[in-house]
Amino acid sequence: MRALILLAALSATAPTPAEEHAANLQWCSTASTPSDRRISACTRLIEMGRLVRVKQAEALYNRGNAYLGKGQRDRAIADYGRAIDLMPGFASAYHDRGKAHQEEGFWDRALRDYDSAIRLKPDFAFALNDKAWLLATAPEAALRDGDAAVRLAQRALRLVDFPALHGTLAAAYAEAGRFADAVRAQETAIARLRARGQVLLLPDYEARLALFRTQRPYRR
Repeated sequence: MRALILLAALSATAPTPAEEHAANLQWCSTASTPSDRRISACTRLIEMGRLVRVKQAEALYNRGNAYLGKGQRDRAIADYGRAIDLMPGFASAYHDRGKAHQEEGFWDRALRDYDSAIRLKPDFAFALNDKAWLLATAPEAALRDGDAAVRLAQRALRLVDFPALHGTLAAAYAEAGRFADAVRAQETAIARLRARGQVLLLPDYEARLALFRTQRPYRR
């Protein structure tokens, strides 16, 4: 009798399939969901096969972001690629795959993905910025192009005014040999950081400012 009562209580509290599906959708699509839970929720949605093509691509993209947050770049790159296969116009998937490639040191692949993201979405400020950063700071000289980096960084800043984008413009100016402009842009970046209270980033920004004042560019 006690077993039957316990079973009834569990049945009453267990989520219905519809409730479970809705919860997984929420956890998968929310960036603040802890990575492991997000991966589990997205995987459940992907494996169920009930999502339309666009939603399937979004679930793969979200799982890729969770993998990237855990440093599992190979898995992230694979998920971004599957998302792009399902939705070739998915600019954010190209951009984030580019970031994963860049973190892995695959500079050419990163640039191709940034180019694809910008082609699909010309006003994609963060794709413009990340391409500019790579062109300004890449360890391989053949990849660097200071003048192109300046143009891209300026375009990004016309769209979004974040401290990091001023920092990218400073690095681009330095690569182009425009060190006075680099110092001014880096000082602006530092002032923006202080205004936002982002003090943990200040040591890195101030170190780059010191570098630019000695007329040296920044390298990754």
